[in-house]
Formats: sequence, C-alpha cells, structure tokens
Amino acid sequence: MGTELSGWSIAVIILLVLGVIVSNLMVLKYSAKMKWPKREDLVDPMARAKYNSEKDD
Repeated sequence: MGTELSGWSIAVIILLVLGVIVSNLMVLKYSAKMKWPKREDLVDPMARAKYNSEKDD
C-alpha cells in the first residue's frame, strides 16, 4: 500500500520547484546590480557619509 501521487500533485510540485529556482535567479540578478560598500568605507565616517548620500540619490 504505497502512497501514489496523482498527476496534479506532481505538476504542482514541479511548478513550486521551478518557481523557487526562477525567483532565486531573479534575486541573484537584482543583487548583482547593487553597489556594495567597501569595508574601509564603512569604518571611515566621512566615507560612510558619502556612501549614504550617494545611496539616497
């Protein structure tokens, strides 16, 4: 008495997996465009202020 999945269940599982993969790729593409601050910029107060003013623009 094994548990069998119907065709609809398999289709829903496949769609969920594809949705997760596509959304992760979209987040990766979006984050690749972001400008990340350098470590020394975060330590130096003047550089931090400059970074924050550029980020607000």
